[in-house]
Amino acid sequence: MKRRSSVWSALPLAFLGLVGCSDDASDDAALDASGGSCTVEDLGNGKVQIRCPDGTTIDFEGGRTGEPGRDGAVGKDGSDGADGKDGKDGKDATSPCALSENEDGTHTLTCGDKSVVIGAPCENGFPGDVIVSSDESMAKPMDLLLFEVSGCTWVRGGVMVLHYLGEELPSALARIEKIDDQLYVAENENLERAVFPALNTIGRDVLFQSNPSLVEVSLPALESVGRHIAWRWNEALESLDVASLTTVGGAMEVRALDKLEHVTFPALKTAVSGVAVRDNAGVVEVELPALESLGTLFVTQNTSLEAIRGFTALTEVGGYVVWQENPKLTETPEFSALETIGAGNRTIDGVSRSVSLYWGSNASLETIGAFPKLATAAGEIIVDNHDALETIGGFDELTDVVSLTVRKNAKLANLSAFSSLKTIGQNLVVDDNAELASIADLGGITSIGGDFIVTNNAKLPVCDVVDALGAIQSADGIGGLIDYTGNDETDDSCLN
Repeated sequence: MKRRSSVWSALPLAFLGLVGCSDDASDDAALDASGGSCTVEDLGNGKVQIRCPDGTTIDFEGGRTGEPGRDGAVGKDGSDGADGKDGKDGKDATSPCALSENEDGTHTLTCGDKSVVIGAPCENGFPGDVIVSSDESMAKPMDLLLFEVSGCTWVRGGVMVLHYLGEELPSALARIEKIDDQLYVAENENLERAVFPALNTIGRDVLFQSNPSLVEVSLPALESVGRHIAWRWNEALESLDVASLTTVGGAMEVRALDKLEHVTFPALKTAVSGVAVRDNAGVVEVELPALESLGTLFVTQNTSLEAIRGFTALTEVGGYVVWQENPKLTETPEFSALETIGAGNRTIDGVSRSVSLYWGSNASLETIGAFPKLATAAGEIIVDNHDALETIGGFDELTDVVSLTVRKNAKLANLSAFSSLKTIGQNLVVDDNAELASIADLGGITSIGGDFIVTNNAKLPVCDVVDALGAIQSADGIGGLIDYTGNDETDDSCLN
């Protein structure tokens, strides 16, 4: 299978480097092992069977102590003979683990330097990582064995399913309620379903990546992820259930999914670093109805995306909102409660720009929803290259903006959305909008700190542009370049 090493720019880590032990688990933390404990039955002849409530059964045979080595031969009479050779070492026990019975009737299973008590509640969690793999260089079968018989619902390290050849996950993983470190399911050729019905909290990252047969991911009880969560390059994925997810401490990414059509996060309130929906061939609809705060929103290159809904409760965005190259998207939603938006760097036409809002090259986009309460935007607002765009909803409270660019929108007839603007800190660019017939809606602008570029708008009367320019110059003025060439000069009396 081809492996991908690209990393989403909003994630400051490579998930492939996450396999390791957690150093910050607390020894005195407690979690109720409500699923019950495993039991040990003596089968005789040195054999026992461990049985767990989830159906796991493990037959165990203790190892035998090796026989003592033979004495060396006696030396010859006369002068002292040479010492006899040491006897051969006894053979190792047949199992790498040892099972012992405790005074209270429980049993302790020890494998290497780790042990679990069978028959008692797992109050302090399972120590270290649980790794499921068919690759001998990665697999830690004794650690997995210990977890299976422990009854633990809390893993103090991470859970990694890597290069595993099974179609289903081991049944013991279904009882996990809490993972202190990461959950990582990647590059499993045959895995069809990844179901964690009880999992509620993950301390760090979640990644489902490059599982070509994976059809279903179900995390119905998951409420909180400490850092990032991502689903990437799972080309067969059809079902994704994260119905209870409320908080993502980092970024969330839905990327390169070919068959998943509907993506919904019904309970998600916060994604601290942001949400990215990108490069998906199958996704038709995205819903984020409960979202209240967000780092960034990045929606790009989704070839089937027709609608994205929600944002009615969203009041603050820390970075930018970008909609780019979604060829079937006809409308972007109204952000009815948004009051403040930050900025982030995007490269546009080879130039790095500090952007708050960017719509670019969405071929079917007809309507941009309104931002009726937005009062503060820390970066540029750009509406660029749309063949079908006719309507931009109003920015009723926005009086100041860093820069405004409206360019190459073939059907846009007016700029009424920006009628409340008074000052532009840097540049105003209105260029190559074939149907634009008036800029009277920008008549409230009194100051432009940078350039005034109103060019190549075939139906925009040049004298209207000259009038608007004169009004700004007579107020607080324009600090940079002035260019109004290429507009309609049918009436050019103002140029004489």
